[in-house]
Amino acid sequence: MKKVALLGTSHDIQREERLSEKFRSMILYELTKDDFASISEEINSGKNYIVERICAEKKISHLIVEPTLDEKCSLNIETEDEINKRIQGVFYDELDDFGDWSLDHGKIKLPPDVWSERNDSLESSYRAREREWLKRLISADMWPSLFICGADHVTPFRKLLESSDIVVEVLCLHWDPEKSE
Repeated sequence: MKKVALLGTSHDIQREERLSEKFRSMILYELTKDDFASISEEINSGKNYIVERICAEKKISHLIVEPTLDEKCSLNIETEDEINKRIQGVFYDELDDFGDWSLDHGKIKLPPDVWSERNDSLESSYRAREREWLKRLISADMWPSLFICGADHVTPFRKLLESSDIVVEVLCLHWDPEKSE
């Protein structure tokens, strides 16, 4: 049976920028609950992150499903930076930088159509990336899989998995380490 256990979290936790011991403990606990054949992650390759080390220790396959920058280019998937620069160029050629897009848009005074275009483009990019993750997950054919991704992806990716006849268990929409004790 094709089954995925979804775990949403923050990328800074995946990258061990904070709370790495709590994250490690939680992953190890989840591994005791199911006989996972793989752990799949939405994370950039190139570094040996905590989940990859856990997989090596436990002899479980580790899959990085996030396309590289070159792969995104060949798949015509815009990165967030590319989207921001494109929107900035369309609406504000005279500005060098909008600043931090992740801030509440009420703090950055831009017309609503700028935010709408940016957010629509970002959502489109997310969905394209999620379709690529699904292809890679199916191609790997290692079930069940614990799938770790950014919290923004859990619900839409769950729907995509289910539409492909994959059984999904959502372990956590957004793992909050402050509430995990």
